[in-house]
Amino acid sequence: MKVEVNKTFNFPPEIIFAVLTDIQHHTDWAEGLIELISLTDNPAKFGTKWEHMSDLLGRRLITSNECNVYETSHKFGWITEKPITSQITLSLEPEQDSTKLTWSVESEATGIAQLAEPLLVKETKARIQKSFSGLKAYLQVHASREATGSRKIDRPLDIIGN
Repeated sequence: MKVEVNKTFNFPPEIIFAVLTDIQHHTDWAEGLIELISLTDNPAKFGTKWEHMSDLLGRRLITSNECNVYETSHKFGWITEKPITSQITLSLEPEQDSTKLTWSVESEATGIAQLAEPLLVKETKARIQKSFSGLKAYLQVHASREATGSRKIDRPLDIIGN
């Protein structure tokens, strides 16, 4: 299964990358993530490991993840070992005053999961679209706090602003 969805955001790649690598706050904007269970490093870097509890098709699942793609302000990705081994890659391309973000998911469904592949493709695309909406809202709130000088902001934009 391969799913790829992209969207353009009116933010520079550095700010988006900072938010994407801030695993601790993925539950604030990513669709279906319920709780961060463990995390070895934040912000993420190559080799960072974490576990999330997520909701997939009405079932709660714990996913084990490891960062295996890291190119500052360009690419961030991880491999998920269970329930289905998947490679998730987020690629950033600057476009004048904005950034094109491409979210790619590749996985090998086996056994009964192969039968559900059309449903999984549809669900994955919908989750990515909803995550893009959540990411946009998250970026807008934090960017406006940064612009007004509020220092109650979380890590991503504090680092960019300093």
